[in-house]
Amino acid sequence: MHNNFKKLTLAAAVAAVTFASQANAGGYQINEQSVSGQGYGHAGRSSNVNDATIVFGNPAGMSFLDRAQITAGGTFLSVDTDISNVSANRTLDAGVAQGGAPVGTQVPIGAIPGTNDGDMVPGTLVPFA
Repeated sequence: MHNNFKKLTLAAAVAAVTFASQANAGGYQINEQSVSGQGYGHAGRSSNVNDATIVFGNPAGMSFLDRAQITAGGTFLSVDTDISNVSANRTLDAGVAQGGAPVGTQVPIGAIPGTNDGDMVPGTLVPFA
């Protein structure tokens, strides 16, 4: 029994070392529910009551909003990469691949506040706020 555990541990360690290089190609992540959430680095996104986007992570958070809100936004990505002179090695200081990076244009996301009286009076949109 003890010998089987050592063999299993050794096999798991060898597999982890063998396939660890596959984790280097992570790409980029698009995790955008709101600009206010991006400003916090998405830390505490479900507990910071800034605008109506709290409903995405914490629906009960809308009870803390003092008036009705509508939040809208969009993101435009124009991804065009041209990668050349790519090489790989297993050292930590290997550098980065030569070539282009994804480009895009950030579209501001803002909230339109209203009142609880049933009249959605548009407020102001502040880009990149």
